[in-house]
Amino acid sequence: MAEQYPKLAHSNENHTLGGQGFKSGGGGGTYDEMEARVKAVEQAMVDIKVTLGRLDERTAALATKEDVSKVGTEVGKLQGEMKGTLGFWQFLMVVGALLAIVLRWPELFRMVGIPTP
Repeated sequence: MAEQYPKLAHSNENHTLGGQGFKSGGGGGTYDEMEARVKAVEQAMVDIKVTLGRLDERTAALATKEDVSKVGTEVGKLQGEMKGTLGFWQFLMVVGALLAIVLRWPELFRMVGIPTP
């Protein structure tokens, strides 16, 4: 099985990985850049924790599966209750028919053979 990672070249002074040297003591070298990177990663982690805290607060207010199930049950009950009532257009048709009867009642009475006053 071939190795995936490059081997470190060891010496008493430097450790190298991919051509970049890290001094083994006394500071300097690329260690200073690494410290800045670590600080940047630490700051990013603080930002991530703050963002996760905000998300946690927001998710606490979201509906749960149980809440959604209850709403579905209530809507089903309302639909069952509404089956016995008139809808808007049905109501409008009934009112229109009654209005036509009231406005034309003398003509309707004559058609049926009832004398009108």
